[in-house]
Amino acid sequence: MKRAIKKLPMALVSALLVMYVIWTTDWSLVLGKVTGVSPFWVAMLALSAPALVAVSVWKWQRLLAVRGVDVGFKPLFGMYVAGQFYNNLLPTSSGGDVVRAEMLRRKCRDGHLAYGSIVAERFTGLAVLIVLAVVSLVEAPALWPHTELVVGVGLGLTFALTVMVVVISRRITRLLDRWLGHIGPAKKALTKVHDFQDSLWEYRQYPRELVVALVLSVLFYVLCIVGTTIAAEAVGRHEGLWAVSVCVPMVLIITLLPISLNGAGLWEAAFGQTFEAMGMSWELGVLVALLLRLRDVAWSVIGYAVLCALGVAAAGVGRGTHVAGNADAAGADASAVENTPAPTPRGA
Repeated sequence: MKRAIKKLPMALVSALLVMYVIWTTDWSLVLGKVTGVSPFWVAMLALSAPALVAVSVWKWQRLLAVRGVDVGFKPLFGMYVAGQFYNNLLPTSSGGDVVRAEMLRRKCRDGHLAYGSIVAERFTGLAVLIVLAVVSLVEAPALWPHTELVVGVGLGLTFALTVMVVVISRRITRLLDRWLGHIGPAKKALTKVHDFQDSLWEYRQYPRELVVALVLSVLFYVLCIVGTTIAAEAVGRHEGLWAVSVCVPMVLIITLLPISLNGAGLWEAAFGQTFEAMGMSWELGVLVALLLRLRDVAWSVIGYAVLCALGVAAAGVGRGTHVAGNADAAGADASAVENTPAPTPRGA
């Protein structure tokens, strides 16, 4: 009940954003583009979903392997799809991370390591996204006159950088301990941050794997751009790969802002605004956003059903691959993961 009440403001913002998109979109133009959709490009768009998951799972697997956890690609793939399934059905952007981390924790019996690997995966992706968003903003002066867009990107960057700095910097958390440690809720939150810091700092011993994770994050966002270009190609003309490559990082950084349930309305408005600013139409941007959302929902539902039928989603970690750890901390870890921003895009 408390969680439902906490989400009421976000539900209201989501409703307002959806109403704004409905009101400002010429739906006759959208329907006209839908009628001319290309089956070939729709098929290519569908294939882009498992490709994105495969890259993310590859990165996750490497981050686990370097910590001594030997996990098969198929079990991790199943866990990842299970997480996507819950992300698309629940009003949250990170509940799926909790699901897949819990699935892994039950197998490797180390809560901190399981949740720490999720945070490491997310934060390497977030670091790359921040760089891409800044480069896009600098390299596309056509966007600068669009105040709402620039402000949205600025807020998204501020939010992402603040979370990264607070979680990574021990000096800052020590200051926060000194200032806020006597306050009950703040003390509890800071305890979780310290837990994640301990797990993340373990990766300092493996600089090569961190570099590989960053490279795989770049590959992930390249596939995001390709998938978005395919969606635009399926329904009409666009300004080319470069224009789309500018739009995608901007949209993803804006939709990190925790102001809307599952990015409802915010995702569509961000695409409409960026596409329009880059010389394409608002309607094309909204339609592309809806296609990407539909792709993700369809993939997560169908993919999860198939993997469950094959027993892959329930598969786990090989026996004897890691010693049991602190499973009792899983509850705190889950809560903290659920409240960190997800760099993983909803629809791109």
